[in-house]
Amino acid sequence: MATLKCAVPTPSIVDRLLADLRQGMTADRLRLAPRVERLRRRDVPPAELERVARAAAASRERAERRAAALPRIAYPPELPVSARRDDIAATIAW
Repeated sequence: MATLKCAVPTPSIVDRLLADLRQGMTADRLRLAPRVERLRRRDVPPAELERVARAAAASRERAERRAAALPRIAYPPELPVSARRDDIAATIAW
């Protein structure tokens, strides 16, 4: 009979996974954070650690791609709102 080896992730691995989640998609963070925390509490099969690590990295990569794809907002100088940009910003900040 084969025995299943379990891994005890080091705190640094768990912390790295949580950092990846903080940089990832919010929906993934809500779904994966409890799985990462469970890694801290008990022995887990290496396959589970790998699954969680892949999911956290994929979430971070999706968030990075999404942020890079955001269009840059630019207002042409001929628009009246552009001439009053500083006034509008001061009013909003107030």
